[in-house]
Amino acid sequence: MGRDPLSDFWNWGDEPEDVEANGGSPSSEPVPSFYEVMQAAKAEEVGDPYAYVLETVRERIRAGNLLTTAQLDHPGEEEEHLVYDLALEVARDYASSCASRGLPRLPAEPEVVAKRVVDDVLGWGPLAELMADEAVEEIFINGPDEIWVVRAGRPKERTSLRFTDAAELRRFFNRKLDRAGGHRGLSTKTPWADGRLEDGSRFHGIMPPLVANRDNLVVTIRRFRPVAKTLEEMVRLGTMPPEVAGFIAAAVRARLNVVVSGGTASGKTTFLNACGSVLEPDERVITIEDTPELQVPVENWVQLVTREAAEGVEAVTMADLVRHALRMKPDRIWLGEARGPEMAAILTAANTGHEGVMFTVHADDVWATLTRIETLVQEGKPNLPLRAIRLNIATALHLVVHLTRIRLPDGSETRRVTGVGEVRDRLEGEEIVVEPLWEWDGETLRWTGNFPSERLRKRLLERAGYDFRAEVAQRAGEEW
Repeated sequence: MGRDPLSDFWNWGDEPEDVEANGGSPSSEPVPSFYEVMQAAKAEEVGDPYAYVLETVRERIRAGNLLTTAQLDHPGEEEEHLVYDLALEVARDYASSCASRGLPRLPAEPEVVAKRVVDDVLGWGPLAELMADEAVEEIFINGPDEIWVVRAGRPKERTSLRFTDAAELRRFFNRKLDRAGGHRGLSTKTPWADGRLEDGSRFHGIMPPLVANRDNLVVTIRRFRPVAKTLEEMVRLGTMPPEVAGFIAAAVRARLNVVVSGGTASGKTTFLNACGSVLEPDERVITIEDTPELQVPVENWVQLVTREAAEGVEAVTMADLVRHALRMKPDRIWLGEARGPEMAAILTAANTGHEGVMFTVHADDVWATLTRIETLVQEGKPNLPLRAIRLNIATALHLVVHLTRIRLPDGSETRRVTGVGEVRDRLEGEEIVVEPLWEWDGETLRWTGNFPSERLRKRLLERAGYDFRAEVAQRAGEEW
């Protein structure tokens, strides 16, 4: 049976001569601190020597004031070296004495353990390898020892990564939210949080009592992966055919008002970012988002972000920011995602001379997109007649581009443009008219044979030098 780690506690703080005077025997080894003894006991109890090393390092940093809050939040090489050296010392001490103390061995060499401690104290901890992997799109954490990952083009898979325990899981993400700034922490009083992490990833966390079948925080992380930064790159990835990309590029240059629709993680934000690649360098662009993800490659770009209500602080909504944007003389207003009363404000802007409006919205197809927009307008203008809402939509918007996340036969997933339609500036009876230009046939995106309206063709030609009829005829002659 191994030595009881608590046996040294009774002589803690005594010098060797005091120990001998009290009937003990002097030792050449340093007497462990009370914290170290308790952590050794914990390590023996739970069988997790890494937890002992990690907590010992954290305690020494706290007790010795070795790092300030600012250094912990924004570490550099100096801070990383400090933590690594401290962790290596603790890990080596543990490795050299664990056998004689009857404790389990470290899970890896001290150098490897020290590197992991640096990740846990200053970086992404157990998630470090996932956050460094550019192929990772989503991370699902159902508990400290249940972490799932989705990589580009592959199905979900469960990893062997784990946090020490549920408390460590919550502390970790509260620290990450605090670093990103402006986000409340997760607690029993505030058992959910939406926001972004310091790398720009979307974060959602929810915990008991709102989670019934688990006793811990549940986290969803959606990575922002700017795989395609231009429309040409989206063509190379197979997201859409080149003739569609050429049409979209012309539509953006002509400052048409475009809504980009699709389901969750269908690539809407990536598509909107790619549209920025055809902007003129001197354009003034105002973007409005809940979580900043849009990246517009022009200098005269202002990024507005909403704010949640907090004690003594009023909320700032997307509708509020649309009103501010209208006073900022923008050439374009882009919304990361419209999902509330701001829809009425952005349509009003599009109907009053503000061109190049673009936004994303959740919907299942091109036609459902317009129904979704109707619903959102009604949230902001509940007394407005439906016919007036539909006429407002028809005169404000020019195009709907729909994206879909498609599951392939091997179980992997990919993103495709599956519909492009023109919104005509009139109603037929009580209905908005949508002319489908390209439709998904189950395997590829095909031209429907329809042409844009005369007003759209004229605007594309005059403002972007794009002749839809010539482009389509050329493609049709070569490929169809």
